[in-house]
Amino acid sequence: DVVALHPGVAEVAAIGAARDWFRFAIIYEPVIRLVQLYRQYFVEQREQLPQLPTMYQLLADAQGREAPDCRLGISFRQFAEGVCSGRYDDPLWLPQYRYLAWANTYNRLYRPEELAALQANLTALTGRAVRIEAAAAAIPAWAGTGPPPQARHADTLPGDLPGDPALWCAQLVDAALLEVIKACYAWDLRLYYNRAADKDNEPEEAGV
Repeated sequence: DVVALHPGVAEVAAIGAARDWFRFAIIYEPVIRLVQLYRQYFVEQREQLPQLPTMYQLLADAQGREAPDCRLGISFRQFAEGVCSGRYDDPLWLPQYRYLAWANTYNRLYRPEELAALQANLTALTGRAVRIEAAAAAIPAWAGTGPPPQARHADTLPGDLPGDPALWCAQLVDAALLEVIKACYAWDLRLYYNRAADKDNEPEEAGV
């Protein structure tokens, strides 16, 4: 069985109750996820924020302006604190546990760096060649490994960041911000560092 891209409510309920489906999801590390969102939308594409109402409102509130300056932008601290305040419900940063309705019944949860394993599993289960594009190189995160390194750019505005993202992406999260993010994404972190790391939960013969 193959899951439709947009199944209806009845179909979703049937899939959830069925035993012959291979249910999987890709779990993202919350710190990496927020850093990537900030880089893409609030640094590289910040002048397009008026087209994204929720992000534009976060920008306006952080700057304290009804008509914010997109070119000026906001720092990662302002972005992360806004996201974790719960005032802005955007699907791009919604905690994953809120839309993984069967998190405890999935056959496998994968991390982005495990896409090769997912590809091999799907190929074996379906009997067809499955190709999945490799994930981009991950930005280091420290949620499960202790305090972050010195966060030189947590309060740096986008226009003042070094030109090469490699020079600042790993220097956005200080200890205080890390605690805020961990509190907001506590269940996602449990899924990422526990379920997704469970190598004993290998897929069995099932549909997809």
